Amino acid sequence: MKSTRPYYWIKKITDKPIKFVINTHADFDHTGGNKLLAETGATVIMQKNAQYSGAYGDLYFDSGFELNFNNEKITVVGLRVHSYSDSICCFLLKLKSIGVFS
Repeated sequence: MKSTRPYYWIKKITDKPIKFVINTHADFDHTGGNKLLAETGATVIMQKNAQYSGAYGDLYFDSGFELNFNNEKITVVGLRVHSYSDSICCFLLKLKSIGVFS
């Protein structure tokens, strides 16, 4: 299933490209826009257990990873709290482009 709402909400506030989507779990309210966002050029990242939910993803991680985004470090840690595919993101950004963390 593909939702267009996240993409259009983001485009209402910025014309900057969406480079990454990091889902914090695999429930549809967090992943419904993944396919459209990927089609517009974003890389969709989620914890590896999310692949069993049927949600679209480009990259999967196990316990965590770090991402360099606009010369800023984003740390993502996989957790098992709300669901089998939870993660949290820690970051500070200078908004040269936008990342979406849902």
